[in-house]
Amino acid sequence: MSSNTQRVWKVIKPHLPLIKFKRGGSVAKTGTDSVVSSSTSGPPIGSTPRGSGIEEELMPKRYQRKPITPLEMEMIERGGPEIL
Repeated sequence: MSSNTQRVWKVIKPHLPLIKFKRGGSVAKTGTDSVVSSSTSGPPIGSTPRGSGIEEELMPKRYQRKPITPLEMEMIERGGPEIL
């Protein structure tokens, strides 16, 4: 039975994806990999420590936290809404 499976694997063509992405890992190895890796410079993504970004006061209004209302403060202090 192993000879049959080996024959089947030889007949099956390797999968080629129909969707091609602009960046990212490619299935087919080509000579462009070395070009892409040499053109990128700088630290890897995610290398900056958490919280070292923009100061909260300098952020645009749409990204700032909304102030907590007195009703929300009361609900937090009580431990949540009353169950009837």
